[in-house]
Amino acid sequence: MIRLEDISVDKSLKEPLYQQIVNKIKDLIQSGQIEVEDKLPPIRSLAKHLGVNNVTVVTAYQSLADEEITYKIRGSGSYIAPKSDELLAQISEFDNAENQVYKMKDNQMILSQETINFATATPKSNLFPVTDFKKAINFVLDRDLGEAFGYQEAKGYQSLRESIASYLRHQNIQTRLENLQIISGAQQGLDIVSKAVLNYNDVVLVEAPTYSGAIASFRSRGVKIVQIPMQVDGVNMTKLEEIIKRYKPKMMYTMINCQNPTGFSYTHKKKELLLKLASEHHMYVLEDDYVSELIYSKQKSLSLKSLDVHDRVIYIKSFSKILMPGLRLGFMIVPDTLNQTVLNAKQATDISTSGLIQKAFDVYLRNGQWEKQLSNMKKIYQRKFDKMVEALNAYLPRSVHYYVPKGGILFWLELPKGKDSRDFFEKVKHKEVAFVPGDMFYYTDRKSNAIRLSIAAVAEEDIELGVKKLSQALVDYLNQEAVERLPIL
Repeated sequence: MIRLEDISVDKSLKEPLYQQIVNKIKDLIQSGQIEVEDKLPPIRSLAKHLGVNNVTVVTAYQSLADEEITYKIRGSGSYIAPKSDELLAQISEFDNAENQVYKMKDNQMILSQETINFATATPKSNLFPVTDFKKAINFVLDRDLGEAFGYQEAKGYQSLRESIASYLRHQNIQTRLENLQIISGAQQGLDIVSKAVLNYNDVVLVEAPTYSGAIASFRSRGVKIVQIPMQVDGVNMTKLEEIIKRYKPKMMYTMINCQNPTGFSYTHKKKELLLKLASEHHMYVLEDDYVSELIYSKQKSLSLKSLDVHDRVIYIKSFSKILMPGLRLGFMIVPDTLNQTVLNAKQATDISTSGLIQKAFDVYLRNGQWEKQLSNMKKIYQRKFDKMVEALNAYLPRSVHYYVPKGGILFWLELPKGKDSRDFFEKVKHKEVAFVPGDMFYYTDRKSNAIRLSIAAVAEEDIELGVKKLSQALVDYLNQEAVERLPIL
């Protein structure tokens, strides 16, 4: 609950008043005095309480919204937003080596240098192709001089869009350049689509569990979110059809291949049925292509967009997990009916994505460096993946189940029914092994018996030890006497 008396400013300080308001609200969140979904005070009430202009409070609230700390509901006000998956599942910045903290809602897990981190989905920095990308940047600077720092058109640098379109043809995706929009990472893509497509009280369908960063974007638009149970081969289609007929949703959000957090992938049959339902009920499908490049089986798994003959799929792709997260570079393929509204939303968000980064990545693509990096990362991740499967089969208690994904970096472990992974997290958060409890990936507050493990940042040689530690903690938690081999499902 946010009380007016909990917020104050000091007019004698040089720090801007609006920034003091922002910092105070952040402090209240950090201390646990205000929580997710708490409503901020009305602008006029807070301005009167603080003795400041209404504009000062408006500026503070807008700053909080820009940082995705709050979200707005038209006609209702501003609310504390749920944290996105990247905030929940990544290691926070730290001031010194002795104060590294893993944050999860109101919990903190201290990560020592010995901690084996199965929580973060961000790769280790030593995998980043720094030398090759540096060459691409230097080439652009030498070639374009000051022009390298100029704005590009809002849709993105045309040469890069041509390079991406060529790359996509090898993925069985055909697109016209005017439908291809460069974005500053997948999260920005989700926000842009939310602004362009969704209105207050629209219905959006999401998989359960799903990526919580998407939920945060949708909630900022004041929509109604309906969850569809996720199965190992895609969502429950019977349930999906029932809900579509009942709620007439505007859009469905999905990760077709190697879903975050489960690692599950849709069968071809379910992909076709989803597209059929979308066409029949005039529903858009927002496909977030997470790590489809990291399919390790020989059988190719097509994207939903490659099967989209009715132009109902909005396709988002980021290069973060394979290249370098800090580049904040990705793209969208937008249906004709949404082209202009999405472009308007992009322009209103940041005018255009960094011209220098776009030009450098275009050079990187055209020189074949992307394919080289992709091949290298796939080999590294497949070795880790195989090591993880081997370790899970060797050490997990029999009552803990998991499904071997077709690829990717994520594993979804299910404890026995009735167990609470948040409770398990609380008991083992000082055991030098980090993971994310499953309740973080649902729209509504609910207990989950699942945990998500990621191999992204764990060295290959540390995987077995990490699984051993986790398995022993599970044995202790479940009161099982011995670790038994778990058969592959």
